[in-house]
Amino acid sequence: TKSYRTTPLGTLFGYSLLSGLILSIQVFGGHPQILFYSLLTLLLYAIMLLTYSLIQKNYSMIKWIFFSTFILVICGVGLSAIQWIPTLELSSRTFRVQNTYENYGTVYSMPPSKLLSFILPHLFGDAKGHYWGEANFSEMTGYMGIVPLFLIILSIVYFKSTLKNNTTFRKSFTFYFYIFLWVTTIVSLFLAFGKYNFLYPVVYHILLPLQYFRCPSRFLFLIYSTTTQSQD
Repeated sequence: TKSYRTTPLGTLFGYSLLSGLILSIQVFGGHPQILFYSLLTLLLYAIMLLTYSLIQKNYSMIKWIFFSTFILVICGVGLSAIQWIPTLELSSRTFRVQNTYENYGTVYSMPPSKLLSFILPHLFGDAKGHYWGEANFSEMTGYMGIVPLFLIILSIVYFKSTLKNNTTFRKSFTFYFYIFLWVTTIVSLFLAFGKYNFLYPVVYHILLPLQYFRCPSRFLFLIYSTTTQSQD
């Protein structure tokens, strides 16, 4: 938050342009599903920043948040227009518009038993052709390593300890950032279950872009990102 108050306008504008460039590169990557997950996370992060600013009554920060987001989106959308405009037109002609929730939207849903793969990646086989679990090895295995799991536990302990011993911690940006990371992680894991999640049909019909995608287990991508940040 200090960066919004102390960073010169030109530098903030430069950071926004750089972020827009990174967004356009992701568009050119040609994987709309992961792009959608990234935009969804960006939206949640912006909501977190706005919530923090309103609670702190830092109204000048709200102005810079909108400014940065506007520049980021305009830059990212403009630079990648040559990619996403034809893709948008093609999406109305693809066979995926005829697919339904049952025969497409929940394909490669992660069963709850695959939670064990965060600790034992080869419990259901490996990627060398000896896999006997559901779907395939790469889409269903959430293993990140033992050290990252240890650091995640350590970050939780640190968070609880700081919350208990530091009375001003609840008012800090770090507190809200931690909440954002863990809410995003829990929601992503919840959605990765797909058809094994009783609320997924509701989310599927509310977030319309999901109707073009299969493989809910790819929400694991967000878990890898948010848990890595939480270890800092």
